[in-house]
This record gives sequence, structure tokens and C-alpha cells, in this order.
Amino acid sequence: MTVNVVDDTIDPEISMRFIPEPPVVMIGSILNIHLDVSDNVAVDSVLIIISLDGRIVKTANQPDFTWIVPGSAEGKALSIQAQVQDLAGNTSISQTQFHIETTFGFAGIRSSFDRLNF
Repeated sequence: MTVNVVDDTIDPEISMRFIPEPPVVMIGSILNIHLDVSDNVAVDSVLIIISLDGRIVKTANQPDFTWIVPGSAEGKALSIQAQVQDLAGNTSISQTQFHIETTFGFAGIRSSFDRLNF
């Protein structure tokens, strides 16, 4: 009997989707995170890491996760990092940055009024 072994040297693929989309998220809002992952053999694990100003505040090991932006996050940089690993240990990482604000900016309100006819 002959057994041919082929090493899996191909990294898995990962992409992230968010609602709302970056770059700004509001305090108290719900941030929906969705990972699209694939591999040529099989995905072994996924990890979402949520950080504020470089400090890890939450992790999740599922491809869909919902996080409520806390009031203590005002003005901080929000980083969402996703990692995927396949059965051979190959790993891919994706990262996205958000800025957290307390209220909608005047430009957003103004653009709404610009569309009205008085």
C-alpha cells in the first residue's frame, strides 16, 4: 500500500463585514460583526478580538458576533481583529479600525436637511 501525503501549506481566507460600516461607530450602538472564512481543506477555529486603544475588552470564537459599544469607549480607537486557523495550523488575520463618537456630527444632520424642500 502506498500513501501519498500532501502538506496543507495554503492559508485560510478571511474577510469581515460590519453593520454599521467603519470608520465611525456611536456609543450605545450595536455593532454586528460577521466573518466570511474558507479554507482549501477545513477551518479549525475563528477568533474575534475587540480592543479599545490597544487593550483587549472582548473575545469571541464564532463567525457572527454582536457587541454593544459601551459609554466608557468615548473617543477611543476601536480595533476589531479576526483570526482564522485551518487544521494544519495555517493562520490568516484581518483587522479593521473604528473611531467611537458620542453623537452624530453636524455634517450628518445638515446633509439630511439639504434634501428637504422648504
